Amino acid sequence: MATITDGVSTITPDLILGWRSTRTSRTVLHTVIGKPDPDVTLRPSGLRAGVLRLFFLTSDDAHAAEALHTTAAVLHLDADPEQPDLSMAYVTAGPVDYAAATDEGRHWTLDVTYQEVTP
Repeated sequence: MATITDGVSTITPDLILGWRSTRTSRTVLHTVIGKPDPDVTLRPSGLRAGVLRLFFLTSDDAHAAEALHTTAAVLHLDADPEQPDLSMAYVTAGPVDYAAATDEGRHWTLDVTYQEVTP
């Protein structure tokens, strides 16, 4: 089971419903007047960024996860052994969307926009 911690508090989502990441190329292309092809400055891609979708069975757990993701802290996602490539250190880098996952409002999702960081 995955856990997310800031070093003090720990949350355990009931499920990671989705995980999307992109890595932006940081290569720079320089257009040179009179030259048909650009000059290229090669640089490594950035770290992962994207949206992490967490599922919770109770609103109390979802609220705790929302509170953790709205603090100024580096968070550590330790994924379960079946998904070790999801593990990372990250910060919240955009919206944190909290919603009922069902019409009855008995289950909850939290979508976190994140940016991976070097711990």
